[in-house]
Amino acid sequence: MIRAWRLTRRTHAVPSSAAFSGRGAELNGGRWNAVGTPAAYGSASAALAALEYLVHVDPEELPADLVFAEVSFDEVDVESCTPPPGWRESGSETAVTFGEAWLHEQRSLVLAVPSAVIAFEMNYVFNPAHDRAGTLTVAENLIDFIFDDRLLPLSGRQEHPRQGP
Repeated sequence: MIRAWRLTRRTHAVPSSAAFSGRGAELNGGRWNAVGTPAAYGSASAALAALEYLVHVDPEELPADLVFAEVSFDEVDVESCTPPPGWRESGSETAVTFGEAWLHEQRSLVLAVPSAVIAFEMNYVFNPAHDRAGTLTVAENLIDFIFDDRLLPLSGRQEHPRQGP
């Protein structure tokens, strides 16, 4: 089994399976999907999921209710890909076109893609419309998370209680 992580607001992850419903990406679009097409995103590690979240949010607007949701899935459900040229560019139409084709063709439940933040790390795109979407095992326990202030620009620092060393 492969594990993946998603960092999201608690309100978007209760119940925990809601974190992988694809609703957020359906409403807002993503690197690999257009507005109107459900898709869920996860990362191969919690650390990468945190970085992916951080690059998409204004530090001054960091919510206080962030949680990690964990999902497990079978290796046979994963399709690896070589992304199209220009996929890392912000707003890449080639990435959206590639992802949309994969989502609509329903070739696999999960598409393994490189991270635009750290290209040799792995992210996963989940197709909630796939016949095997019900086989995703989403952990019931959500893990509270607060960004360490040292990761935030000085202008956007929020005072949070420290977690760990």
